[in-house]
Amino acid sequence: MVILSGRAAIALWTAISPTASMTKRYHFPGRGLRRDIVVCRRVGDPQPWRAGYIFTKQFRFIAYHSVPSGLPGTDQFLFHFYFTAMSPSKRTSTVIMLLIFAVTWINPPWPVEQALHSSLTLAGFALLWKFSRRGGLTDLDFLLIAVFLSVHSIAARWLYSNVPYDAWGQALFHFSIDQSFGWTRNHFDRLVHFLFGLCFTPGAISYLTSRRGLSVRLGFYIAVSAVMVTSLWYEWFEFAVAMTLSSEDAESYNGQQGDMWDAHKDMLLATLGSLVWAWSALRAPSGGRRPHAGVEQ
Repeated sequence: MVILSGRAAIALWTAISPTASMTKRYHFPGRGLRRDIVVCRRVGDPQPWRAGYIFTKQFRFIAYHSVPSGLPGTDQFLFHFYFTAMSPSKRTSTVIMLLIFAVTWINPPWPVEQALHSSLTLAGFALLWKFSRRGGLTDLDFLLIAVFLSVHSIAARWLYSNVPYDAWGQALFHFSIDQSFGWTRNHFDRLVHFLFGLCFTPGAISYLTSRRGLSVRLGFYIAVSAVMVTSLWYEWFEFAVAMTLSSEDAESYNGQQGDMWDAHKDMLLATLGSLVWAWSALRAPSGGRRPHAGVEQ
């Protein structure tokens, strides 16, 4: 964080945009938040609020608040990076998540297929960043989604069906998961689908209750429904992609491993993962709402 005097703030803005000048304080609407801030406008712009909107969008790395300094005729402006608006826990989760994603791309055995799977991971990164910026996600919500995206990155490297989790277990703990449970197929894809429901449901509930004003119960019902529908869409997406591939490549991409009910089981596991949170959600009073998570300062 850097605290600048009013003159220094004006000098910084002028350096960024020589055709700009400072105006009075406006009550400027943000992403669901309203803050009293001093906005900047370009000379000759008849609508300062539009210029202020352009300023915050064009220079996203700067967020600024008006802080009375107590000195006559002066203000202090608090500048900070948007990234620092995230809590330390979220920053740590983000860094670890991105590191895991980067490591999975070191000498990938199936780069084309991994890229197809990783496209969804990247979309998840973008949506997580977008919604965390808007507020409404607690540190736990953020961590759970980051865990899922990290696991999905690992699964994408080995195309789900080839993740050597059993070999890892034998090397680290001298224990074979497959032999212990009598499994004849690779079940890492099942784990990923279960984690999808488990990890996304709390974040969806938090967003619906804090940003949309719904009760925890109603938020839970909608979150579970969203997980079920999204799982169905994903299976349709896999099917559409498989239709463009050869039969051999389609089998490798889909990872059915000879199970004709693979898609149904995947959707069921995602739903079960979401229903894990039923106990805590349904115990909340019918009108209960979670407190607004807001944006950490």
